[in-house]
Amino acid sequence: MDTSNQISYFSLMVIIIIGLLFLYLKTYISQKAKNKALRNENLTLTQQIEDIKKRHELDIAKRKYQYESKKEQYLKFFQLIDSFTGKQNLSCINKMTPIITEFYAGFLATIDDKTEQNKVCTVYMKKIQNLMNENNTELMKVKQETNTIRLIASQEVIELLNLMERTYDYMFDTSAQIINMLPNNIMGNNQIVLQKHVEILTEISHSALNIKEHLIQQMRNDLNKI
Repeated sequence: MDTSNQISYFSLMVIIIIGLLFLYLKTYISQKAKNKALRNENLTLTQQIEDIKKRHELDIAKRKYQYESKKEQYLKFFQLIDSFTGKQNLSCINKMTPIITEFYAGFLATIDDKTEQNKVCTVYMKKIQNLMNENNTELMKVKQETNTIRLIASQEVIELLNLMERTYDYMFDTSAQIINMLPNNIMGNNQIVLQKHVEILTEISHSALNIKEHLIQQMRNDLNKI
């Protein structure tokens, strides 16, 4: 091989080597850039996953807190309702009965003396008024707790609370009217009217109980939606 051929061969080899080296460097740099981009993408994806996980855990914690807080408020409310209705029942038995018995005995003892009968009625009305004032104080406690429940309750629960409150108001107003009319009905021996009053109060009581049952179910539904 002459000198010119050797130079041409050498030059060709140099070109090939440089070309391969350039291709290798280009591939290396390209792959390195891809790896860097992939690492950045993985880092971003990992961060996004961590953010989603944190938000999910925070949402679970918030829901758990809301559930426990609302459940505690609902339980407290129904404990107050049970206590209130229990006190009303005891009040009727332990307080109303002696008042009515005393009035009836006084009425019979003064049946021929209208002046004394009026005094007996006056004493009866004062004692009944004091008893109604006590009951109204207990009702106000229920209303205050009802206002608190409205802040966290669903619209369905709020509507039932409003209905329950109106029913209790109607029950108290009706009871007050019937109790105030009791002396005249006893003195006039109006058995039909007395029986009608008992039926009215029984109907209102059943209505209040029915509303309470619906309210319990709706509050359960309210908790299940959290």
